[in-house]
This record gives sequence, structure tokens and C-alpha cells, in this order.
Amino acid sequence: MPATHITLTIPRQRYGQLMSIMDATGAATISETLGRLFKTFAAQGHVEHELPGIAIDRIDNGLAIQLEANERTGLSLEGARVLADAIRTLATGERKVAVTSEHHDFAVSRKGNGVRVTLPLAGKPRAYPIDVALELAEILEGAAQ
Repeated sequence: MPATHITLTIPRQRYGQLMSIMDATGAATISETLGRLFKTFAAQGHVEHELPGIAIDRIDNGLAIQLEANERTGLSLEGARVLADAIRTLATGERKVAVTSEHHDFAVSRKGNGVRVTLPLAGKPRAYPIDVALELAEILEGAAQ
């Protein structure tokens, strides 16, 4: 199973530059800072807006979603929007109670400083840091348009 966190070694000068970018963007963590840099490059068309290990594809009746090693699961466009909303509201603290949707076959809950997503319900729960969870919600919403 791949590691959920990777350790990078960078020269202290690059670390200083990264901290400057973090301050300038108002990001709370280095992960969030890197996410913002990535989204900037995606907006400029240099890279695709995606999260490695997560596949979201449009199909005739909705979306096909695969969270890492879990099976690929079909979700209606409405279900994708409900999932995105559950992820976002739990990540931001707007919602405190876990969300389970048997109708859409997913569950979302807080896990420490992150969000745990189970899709399908019979699948393995996957935990994501807040900034990654918020980006997942954003990508789901975009795909469900």
C-alpha cells in the first residue's frame, strides 16, 4: 500500500521561498501552499486539475469514481454534488456530524485533521488532509456540472 505522506528534502533556500509563498497566499500548511501552486498551473493549462490516485470520469448517467485502490463506483451527478457538499462542509467545520448516504453509496466523516471518505460503502475508507479534501470536493463539483 502506498504511503499517505511523502517526505521531501529541499535546500533551505527553497524552503525559505516556499514559506514566502505560503505567507503571500495565506495558506495554513505547506500542503495547502503546494496545492495552490498546482491549481495556478492547472488554471494556466500547464497541468491537468486532478489528484493522483483518484480517478473521476464522466459516464452517460453520471460519474465513475475510484478512490485509490477501491473499486470504481458509479455515482449520479446529484450524488456527486451531495458527496462534494458533504466533504466540503465537514472539511470546513460547517458540518460536525458524519454523513452516510445509502442511496448514493458513500460515507464522509472527520478523521483527526482531515476528512475520511468511503466510496462505495463496502470499500476501504480513505483519509485526506483538509486541503486535499477541499480540492476533491472542487473537482467533483466541476465534473458534475
